[in-house]
Amino acid sequence: MEQISFSYPAWMLVPCLLLALGIAALVYQRSQALADKGVGAKWLLFALRATAAFLLLLLLLNPIFKLLREEFRRPVLVIAQDVSKSLETMRSEKRQEYLQARNAMESALSEKYELVRLEFGERVETTRSDSFVSSYSNLSSVLDHCMNNLDLRTLNGVIFASDGIYNQGKNPLYHPLLTQLPLFPVLLGDSSVFRDLSLANLYHSEIIHSGDPFAVQVDVKARNCSGEPFTLAVSEYSEGTWKKVAVTQFTINSTVFFQTAEFVLQSKVPGIYRYRLEATQLAGEKNTANNFREFFIEVLETKARVLIWAHSPHPDVAAIRNALSGTNRYSVDVLYSYNKNIETANYQLVILHQMPSSSKISSALMNSIQEGKIPSVFITGEATDVTQFNAFQGVLRISNGNRSVNEVTPHTNPDFKSFTQPEGLTSFLQRSAPLNCLFGTYETHPSATVFLYQKIGKVETQYPLWVLSDMAGQRRAFILGTGLWKWRLSEFGSSNRTQVFDELISKTVHYAITKSDDRRLRVNSSKSIYPSGEQVFFTAEFYNDNLERINQPDLHLEITDEGKSQYPFVFSKTENYYTLGAGSFSPGSYQYSAKVNWNQKEYRKGGRFSVSSFDLERAETTADFELLRNLADKSGGQAFAASELEQLTSVLLQQPKSKSTMYFNIDFIPLIDIKWVFVAIFILFATEWFLRRFWGSY
Repeated sequence: MEQISFSYPAWMLVPCLLLALGIAALVYQRSQALADKGVGAKWLLFALRATAAFLLLLLLLNPIFKLLREEFRRPVLVIAQDVSKSLETMRSEKRQEYLQARNAMESALSEKYELVRLEFGERVETTRSDSFVSSYSNLSSVLDHCMNNLDLRTLNGVIFASDGIYNQGKNPLYHPLLTQLPLFPVLLGDSSVFRDLSLANLYHSEIIHSGDPFAVQVDVKARNCSGEPFTLAVSEYSEGTWKKVAVTQFTINSTVFFQTAEFVLQSKVPGIYRYRLEATQLAGEKNTANNFREFFIEVLETKARVLIWAHSPHPDVAAIRNALSGTNRYSVDVLYSYNKNIETANYQLVILHQMPSSSKISSALMNSIQEGKIPSVFITGEATDVTQFNAFQGVLRISNGNRSVNEVTPHTNPDFKSFTQPEGLTSFLQRSAPLNCLFGTYETHPSATVFLYQKIGKVETQYPLWVLSDMAGQRRAFILGTGLWKWRLSEFGSSNRTQVFDELISKTVHYAITKSDDRRLRVNSSKSIYPSGEQVFFTAEFYNDNLERINQPDLHLEITDEGKSQYPFVFSKTENYYTLGAGSFSPGSYQYSAKVNWNQKEYRKGGRFSVSSFDLERAETTADFELLRNLADKSGGQAFAASELEQLTSVLLQQPKSKSTMYFNIDFIPLIDIKWVFVAIFILFATEWFLRRFWGSY
């Protein structure tokens, strides 16, 4: 069905037609050039000229065609197949029988439904492999994929073939999709409960500081093992052998046993350490893969000591101290202007709250900070001695002040890239209370980077509020206002947490305390500890003599395992940096060394990573059919055994709501967008010209 409309009144077609006829008449009414060809030839040329002219004039009215199209769409049905390792417990012949029955079901359903075939394990894939090798199970990822990528208006259901075991993602039982369409779980695997002792959830800090004790907790579960004693031991891998560092004894006192065991170990020198928790294997256990858990601990250097040196007690001091004490990176001391004999050499960073002030000891202490090139964070306020402040550092200068203050709110610098901004910072700053900033004129060194600017009332100024600097080998940060405690209190009042404020302070301190990296070659592994089966991924950067990032030279990487076997790789070049997916590695500790040659020099960078041997998919192999049945009940679907796919097919084919839907689409097509109109106009003019030429009119 087609309709046509115009951008101008339709009656203007009449003037266009008359004008086109007039143009043709001017050419042919009194022309004697074709007198010998008869009236028919003249009328033919007249018609060609008038038609072509009319089409050109018609385009000026911008006619638009309305095309109504009818489209039938079959209902959509998702068939999601779990391909995690836990399904390897199915006997191969049973698995093959199921796959054949599933393919037959898909063939029958494809006559009525448009099928969307998915696979899921750690993530959702849209291609079918039936490999059953995924190291993780994320059941909720399938439901997320359906909500985010499919049209729920045409989606009639999801066939969910799984054993119900998940070890990643959220509990699918609480997914909002269950209230919108039915799920039809296909129960795979074995739900029989066998005699089993297992180490379930493991809790420990992945990163600790040298010299600190650390706790390791593990949940011990047992089924059908009442009365059995067992030993739980912690061993450390060192010099190619496992050495026990802690042992404890337990006795299982019930048919369904659960207990949390805790070990407190002492950290050593910095490095990555490999540990194993192992429980005694009991007689009659079918699954012994879950009797041990391996984990890695990365030991860092001792905490950085931070001094908060304040003019006097202030709520800001407590807010900053609490923000930094919430991390494992810093040990914080607080001293005031009246304290004497402060040894700044014992600290890696000094936060100066309204210092230097008029205190007599300010100058001496400031000189010791300057001579030791100790990173500093300045927080200025009414007590700050502006003259000493300007003289001490050359990054920021305050002038024309009179010790009065303005109430200012922050607004961000969109070009700031010195560190990644905390998530939710924009809304946090919009709700933040004003800070008290010294009145005056602010001037910053060109090398300084402004993070936040001052907003006075409703006026967004270019006066700095939060500044970072890396000049002359010494990093500094400047917060040009007091009242930070109100930011932290406000965030806690609105969200019952202080995450954004704490992260903002921590990132600022981390920037100041971190030495600028002048290495030409930088190589980073995406993780220091990888789960079993996960791909090891590297990124790298190389800088030329002008410190410009380039990737012209080839970058080589060599990975060495504990047995001194070496695996060579070459990085891929992406834009102006390097990437490498090295594949998965066997459990253990590895060292890597990257090498590049440039301008007749060789540059190297090394590091290490570890691969855990624990396989989550083998820790629990008893299928959770109860979860799958609950999914079916909550969504209004029905669960089926793997041998009942014919019944599932029959149910889906007989669903009364699963019918094709007719859609009406209206397409608006401007005449000027139809290229054949221009072809027609060209043909008309060309034919007229050819005939006149052929008949000798020209």
